[in-house]
Amino acid sequence: MIFHLAPDDKFINRARELFELVAPGHNTFLVYYGGFPQKAAYVTAAQRTFFFPQTDVAKMASIINDAETVDAVIVHSLNGVAADVVNSISRDTPIVWLPWGYDVYDATPSLQLRLFQRRTLNYVARHLPHRTAWCAGAMVRVVLQRLNIHRNAQYRSYFRAIRACTFCAPVFPTEAQIIRTHCRFKGRFLRFTYDWYGAENDEKSHSETRDDILVGN
Repeated sequence: MIFHLAPDDKFINRARELFELVAPGHNTFLVYYGGFPQKAAYVTAAQRTFFFPQTDVAKMASIINDAETVDAVIVHSLNGVAADVVNSISRDTPIVWLPWGYDVYDATPSLQLRLFQRRTLNYVARHLPHRTAWCAGAMVRVVLQRLNIHRNAQYRSYFRAIRACTFCAPVFPTEAQIIRTHCRFKGRFLRFTYDWYGAENDEKSHSETRDDILVGN
């Protein structure tokens, strides 16, 4: 059985279809949700799809640990909930991390400084005190990251989960080196994409050019 650890997000319905095409009947989705209302808003009910409040970390981990067979665990974005579950898995099984972007760039201080380019920084400069404080804090976090000093418990949990991952499949191949360098991922890279951006609810033909803008969610 392949276990999927996934947030309640629009991408997951499509992911479930794709994995069922290649491994029909062998995918179990553990979907966690949070906020208000306290129920899943995007992922639809289906066989072998189970829903949990995001606080049920121990329950999700125990399902994986107590399963008769686990061929792999697929982690759809490595947020705080997913990291805690991964760190609670006690059995020896391949873990595949499918990054969504925010779980790489937002979580890594050495990448946060590169999120904004010159024009954006000029715009932010109108609020100079806030920008100065943010840059100073980011620089301190970068130094601590490079010294392998993690004072924040959630940050430590994140890097521990990365070390537990066997494979990583970023959407863009160019991100592999970024993840290797800044997230210190030591495993192997694979390729996977949830689908091209216009696949759902759009029957028009598209021609992609270098001037196109990719918009998430």
